[in-house]
Parts: sequence; structure tokens; C-alpha cells
Amino acid sequence: MENWFIPTESSQLPIAVRVLVISPHPDDEIFGCGGALALYRKQGAQIHVHVLTDGAGYATASERAAIYDLRQAETQAALKQIGVEPASFSGFPDRSLSGYPGLVQHVLELVQQHQADVVFAPSLWEIHPDHLAAGRAAWGAAMLMLQHGADAPTLLFYEVGTPQRTNLLIDITDVWSEKLQAMHCYPSQQQQQNYVRHIEALNIYRTYTLPAFVSHAEAFSMVTPEQLAVLARTCGDPTQREMSRWIESALTAATAHVEALQASQKEGLRLLLKAELEMEQLRQKLSQVCYEKEQLLASTSWWLTAPVRWLGRRLRSAKGAN
Repeated sequence: MENWFIPTESSQLPIAVRVLVISPHPDDEIFGCGGALALYRKQGAQIHVHVLTDGAGYATASERAAIYDLRQAETQAALKQIGVEPASFSGFPDRSLSGYPGLVQHVLELVQQHQADVVFAPSLWEIHPDHLAAGRAAWGAAMLMLQHGADAPTLLFYEVGTPQRTNLLIDITDVWSEKLQAMHCYPSQQQQQNYVRHIEALNIYRTYTLPAFVSHAEAFSMVTPEQLAVLARTCGDPTQREMSRWIESALTAATAHVEALQASQKEGLRLLLKAELEMEQLRQKLSQVCYEKEQLLASTSWWLTAPVRWLGRRLRSAKGAN
């Protein structure tokens, strides 16, 4: 039954020449989509990772610079492990993104600068405020591009802290060792929590509906430019002042579309199960009839009355001849 709601086979990544990763913190780019990036690198795509915050958490002002330097060094080492060029950084304070009104425009400029065909961003189901803000900013930037007549990229929303509703599973078995080595490049984060274990568990869990030979998979929610265009027509053209409310409207419309699709799938599943139940009932009735017929043909009374039935057939035949 889960086949109705979760992909049951891995898919290919969308074709891309230039890939941009929006990472709210130094490490999310590897935790969320490191396997996919390794696969894109093997395909020859140009990959650029941009990290929005300094990743310094709740550190004091005197500590932030040193932590920021460390987090940048860890990120560059991790990207080197999967063969991706060094990242760029905005350096916004950690946990500040949800309060930054220019974030959509900032991400839009990054997408335009790198001419990205595919943009990775945190899922819209993430619980961390920076993750959620970054995901919404990527969404808003793509929608703005459509509103102004530009070609929007395909959006691939990745998961880190919260499993999301997914429509794309990517088999990363062949590059898992690279991702694992890259994840170990963040010792400062491992000291706080065993993120490597958590992400490995998530990537193993995502193989639940896949063949047994798939050891690890990454899950994404893919939104194509065509799907974005439908939502852009639905939500209208935003002004800068109304941007937050407009993004909320777009996300609400997208969620309603997903829920309507799931409701349709559930209704289809209900009808299918009802039809299967009715078929099973008919099979049972047919089986009962066949059993009763066999019992009747094997009974003593059937054989004892055989001459009577034969005589009856002869009489009916003779009567019909007259």
C-alpha cells in the first residue's frame, strides 16, 4: 500500500549543466545532498555551494569569528572529499535568516550569478528556522524569475532534520563512501551531536521501498519549472512589501495541491481495495458453488436418481419430436 505514496524505485537526477546548493549552515550541503552532489560531479556538472550563515550558533561575539573560520575550513575539506569546488559564504549570523527581509533577493542573485539549472535547498518541512527560511527563499527566488519572464531552475528540496514528503529517491550506494568521508570532516559538529549516525540512519531508511541491493538513498521533493509556472499564475505577481505573504500563499497553494493529489490517491486506493474485496467474495461464492456441485455429483442420491433423469430427458425429447 505504501507504493501509492512513496516512490518504489530510485530515479535519475534531473539533467543539469550548472548546479547551485543553498546551504543554511556549513554542513547542510553534505548532510542533505552530498550523495547527489557526488553523482552530479561524476556527470560533469558544474557545482557551486553557497552557505548562508556563519554556523556559530549561540556563541558570543568574541567567539564567532574563530568558529566561523573553523566551520568554513570544515566545509571546504568536506567538499574536497566529493570533488566539488570550494564554497562561498554570506556570513549571516546563525539563526537570523527568518528575520532577514532581503533573503529572497539575495538567493535570487545567487541563482542568476551561477545560471543554475538545478537548485538544492532545504525542505519546506524542516523544523530549524534557518533551514525553513532558506527553503522558502529558494522557492521565492524561482517564482520571481518566472514572474519576470526568466527561465526558473528545477528545485530539489533536501532533508536534514525532518523527513519530508518526497517524490524523488536517489540511489547513492555507489558514492556512499565519499559522502561518509565528507560527513566526518565536521568534527566540531560531531562533538555536539552524532550527526553522521543520524544522517546515515536517514539515508538507510530511505531505501525502505527500494530493492535490497540499494544500501543508501537520498530523498528530495522536486519542483519543476512547469509546476512553478502553474503556481505563479495562481498566486499572482508580488510586490517586495508583500513578498512574505506571497510566498506563504504559494506554499499554501502547493500544499493544497499535494494534499488534493494524496486525497485522490487515497480514494483510488479505497476503490481498488473495494474492487479487490468484491472479487474475492465472488471467487469464494464460485468456489462454494463448485464444491456443492462436486458434492452433489459424488452423492449416492445423484447416482440412484440417474435413471429417472435419463427417462425424463427421453420423454421430453419424444414430446418435442411429436
